[in-house]
Amino acid sequence: MKKILGAAGVEAPAADVERLLKELEGKSLEDLIKEGREKLQSVPAGGGGGGGAAAPAAAGGGAAAAPAKKEEEPEEEDEDMGFSLFD
Repeated sequence: MKKILGAAGVEAPAADVERLLKELEGKSLEDLIKEGREKLQSVPAGGGGGGGAAAPAAAGGGAAAAPAKKEEEPEEEDEDMGFSLFD
């Protein structure tokens, strides 16, 4: 068990590993998977709702800044590599 955890970069106290092994003793893999699935079903998996709307612009005080003009970047042409993905 130490080698497996060590390979994953995890260090666990020996007492915790021993306790885990004692709890798993006598249980089949199928039973452990079944118990795990039952526990996962009780975990809420829904989203927390949609995001909030953007904050409204502040009113009053000062002149509004002029919108910045975006310079359009020229599109790069596809380089001819001797083949086409769509042919």
